[in-house]
Amino acid sequence: MNTWRMAWRNIWRAKRRSLVTMAATAFALGTMIFFAGWTTGFSTQIRDSAVLMTMGHIQIHHPEFRDSYSIYKFIPDFESKIKALKEAQFKISYRLYANGLAAFEKSSAGVQICGVDADLEKQTIQLPNHLLKGNWLDRTDKDGVVLGRYLSETLNVKTGDTIVLVSQAADGSMANNLYAVRGILKNVSEDIDRAGLFMNTDTFREFMSFPDGVHEIIVSYEGDRDLNAAAKQVADIVPDMEVKTWRQISPELSDLSNYTETMLIPFLVIFYTAVAILILNAMLMAVYERIREFGIMKAIGMQPLRVFSVLAAESLFMTTIGTIIGAAFGLAVALHFQKVGIDFTRFSDSITLSGVAFENIWKVKVTVQSVVTPILMLFVMSAVATIYPAIKASVLSPVRAMRHL
Repeated sequence: MNTWRMAWRNIWRAKRRSLVTMAATAFALGTMIFFAGWTTGFSTQIRDSAVLMTMGHIQIHHPEFRDSYSIYKFIPDFESKIKALKEAQFKISYRLYANGLAAFEKSSAGVQICGVDADLEKQTIQLPNHLLKGNWLDRTDKDGVVLGRYLSETLNVKTGDTIVLVSQAADGSMANNLYAVRGILKNVSEDIDRAGLFMNTDTFREFMSFPDGVHEIIVSYEGDRDLNAAAKQVADIVPDMEVKTWRQISPELSDLSNYTETMLIPFLVIFYTAVAILILNAMLMAVYERIREFGIMKAIGMQPLRVFSVLAAESLFMTTIGTIIGAAFGLAVALHFQKVGIDFTRFSDSITLSGVAFENIWKVKVTVQSVVTPILMLFVMSAVATIYPAIKASVLSPVRAMRHL
């Protein structure tokens, strides 16, 4: 009889055991496909929240700026640097920083004043679209500011209110003026949420008496460019400045992203080990129930390799059927949550990891790797679990096997 036909017939001789094994295999694979998609989506969300929201892929500063955050440690001749970076196909934005005090009625709070080019910010990062209330800055509006969420709550202001802003200007004079709150951001990061105040660069320069230079250039790019190679290219364009990638600026988020990307394999091994034990048990039961049958088959001339092949084919059939069912189940669930996401709003109105706020809806991301890796691992673990029972059956002594009760 054909090996494959024999294996198919043998599977259904113990229908209940085979169905349980295939069901467990399908459930394990479906769960792992969903989990793989979740880890991929979470890792992507980490990068999106950290990189695309505020930091950009790469940042450029004066070599001494990040040590002191002094207003006087700025990047000179920034226009020519930005022009060269744009010619290298990078998306560019820039910022100016200062500290100050904001007040509204009886409330006051320390703020980090950030001057931005409203239009370039929209082209480079996603912060301008991350508004809870109101609107982002308008280049024609010299009196408008946008506040971090917790800062607005501390000051007890809403969009349309006018706040007092006080600071020490770059020339040593006292800077003070009134500004209208145009927008309030959603949760972004601890620093921005509690102290972030954004205004147009022209407004910043006038308020702080800061005529030239910028403190930070944000560099972003599209596609899958290598981060380190891109950083080296940027460093070659601005050799006299400090160039840092987002992973260097935020090593905690970098470690979290790396851990999320690598945690899939250990989980696959642990989860599939339980499935492999179930398959091993099913195959051993199949061998012990058919010892006399194997003895007769070997006595009439069946070679040990043929016996091994029959059991391997049985395992392959059950794994394949479980894979088809599990892949369909896992993909259906993963694609559903890729579309609608997993809503954590009922548990918290904001989720913060390593100082960076995440959207409360976490979306699964289905990729070829998130589907293929669990399937390949399942077949590997299934093959490993089949080796011992198949060898045991193939080396049976025909005489002793036929006497087995």
